[in-house]
Amino acid sequence: PVASGTGSGSRNQARDLLECEASLLEDSALVKLAYVSLCQQDHASALRYSRRLLEKNHLLPQGSKDDAEEPRKNWTFQVQKLPQMVDGKVSGSAKFPSSIGCVMLGTLYAAEALLAFSKQSEAQALLGGFVSGSALQKSLELQSGFSAGVAKELSDEHQRSECSLGGLTPPAYHLGGSGGTSSQQASKEKEGKPDSEKEKSSSKDCGNASLVMYPPSEFPRFGNSQCMLYTNLAAVHVQDNNLEEAERCCEKALQAQPRALAPLRSLVYILMRRGRHPEAAPEAEAEQDALRPEVGWRPP
Repeated sequence: PVASGTGSGSRNQARDLLECEASLLEDSALVKLAYVSLCQQDHASALRYSRRLLEKNHLLPQGSKDDAEEPRKNWTFQVQKLPQMVDGKVSGSAKFPSSIGCVMLGTLYAAEALLAFSKQSEAQALLGGFVSGSALQKSLELQSGFSAGVAKELSDEHQRSECSLGGLTPPAYHLGGSGGTSSQQASKEKEGKPDSEKEKSSSKDCGNASLVMYPPSEFPRFGNSQCMLYTNLAAVHVQDNNLEEAERCCEKALQAQPRALAPLRSLVYILMRRGRHPEAAPEAEAEQDALRPEVGWRPP
C-alpha cells in the first residue's frame, strides 16, 4: 500500500508538471500572438489574446449584469490576485500563474488595443491598476522567497532598479521543477542515502525533469520596466486629455530611468501642450544631450 501511494503521488506530480509546462507554452503563444496582431493592426485579435492571458490568471473581474453600464470595471486590474508567498508557499488564484513579465506585456498590449478602440477609461483602469498596485514590486518580493540574492537587491534602491524580473518561467514553476522547494527537499533526503539509493531516486526524478525553461534575459530590468509602464500610462492620460496626470507619470518614469528618451520626449510635448514653453526648453536641451555620443570628435 505504501508503494502504491508513492507511485500515485509521483504520477500526480508528473501530471502537474506537464500541465504547468503546457501553461507556460500557452503564455508564450498568447503574448507573441498579441504582439504580432498589434503589428498587423489587428487590434481585436490583440485584445482577445491579451485578455485571455489576463483572465487565465484571474486578473480581470468576472462578468456581471452591469457590464454594459460600467465597462470600465471589466478592465480593472486585480492586483490582489497575483501570486503571493504565504508561510513559505506560493498562494494565488491561478493553479499555474504566468510570470510577471508575461502579465506585464499582456497588460501593455491590451491597453494599446483598447486605446485603438478609443476606450481610454478602460485602458486607464487596466494599466493604471497594474502600476498603482505595485505589481512589479510584489512580483520581486515573491522572487525574493526563491532567491536570497533578489531579497538583498530589493533592500537597496539602486540595486532594485537593476533587479531582474525573470523570464517567461514564473518563480512558482520551480516548485514543481528543478530548483524549487520540492526538489530541494528531495536533495536533502538523498544526502543521507547510500549511493545505490541515490541512483534509483535520480532515475525516478528524470521522469519529472523540467522540459521548458526560458532564460531570465527575456524581460527588461525592474527600473526599465517601471519607466516603460509610466511612459505608457502617460500616453493613456494624454489621450484622455489629463495632462497634469500625464506629466506626473513622465516624472515618475524619469525617476526610474533619468536618461530615458521616451518619457523625456513625452514630457516636452506635454509641457508645450500646457503652454509652459520656458519649462519645455531645458527638457528639450536635455533630450539633445542624451542623444549626443559620449565620445566624439572635437575641434582642436
